[in-house]
Order: sequence, then structure tokens, then C-alpha cells
Amino acid sequence: MKASDTTVSKAVARSECRTRNTLGGKAKDMLNTTTDKYQEGRNSLPDDLRPVFDALVEEYYFHSTVHYGKGYVAYKVLAALVKAGWRCSKSEEEKRSERR
Repeated sequence: MKASDTTVSKAVARSECRTRNTLGGKAKDMLNTTTDKYQEGRNSLPDDLRPVFDALVEEYYFHSTVHYGKGYVAYKVLAALVKAGWRCSKSEEEKRSERR
């Protein structure tokens, strides 16, 4: 395992679902949600699934930035994943609070 692999692994392990804490920093600022492709993907979904799409876009953008140094998002693919049932998993904190 290379040192860079360890850095990526740590970043991924800490990521959880970024919409709970927002991406913050440069990555969040660089995510452009006004593009035609973003709007096309988002508008292909019913209103109740759009927040799920937004969460997945942010998460995907973060991880593509971590792994490849540049955020790339295939909005049509992500919209298809949301339609197919993708949902953000619960954080450990949310799981603990449910057990109480």
C-alpha cells in the first residue's frame, strides 16, 4: 500500500454522507449546480427525490476530487441511481441515537 492510498482511505473513511456536514472549502465552492446537465439530471426526478440527488452529487463530487484531484459528476448516471433506489446511509451518530 502506498502512502497516497492511506491518505485516500482515511479521507474516504471520514467522509460519511457529506450533506450532513456540507463539503465546505474549495470542493463545495467549485461544485456548479447551475449547469444544464445538472439541471437536466435533477429535473428528471420527482420533487421528493431531488434532495437525494443533491446529496449524491455532493458525495460523488467529493470522492472524485479525493481520488482524481478533480470533481467530475455524470449527472444522468446519478439520477438513474437515485431512481433505482440509492439513498445515503445513516451516520454512526444517527444509528446510536435510534438505539436509545
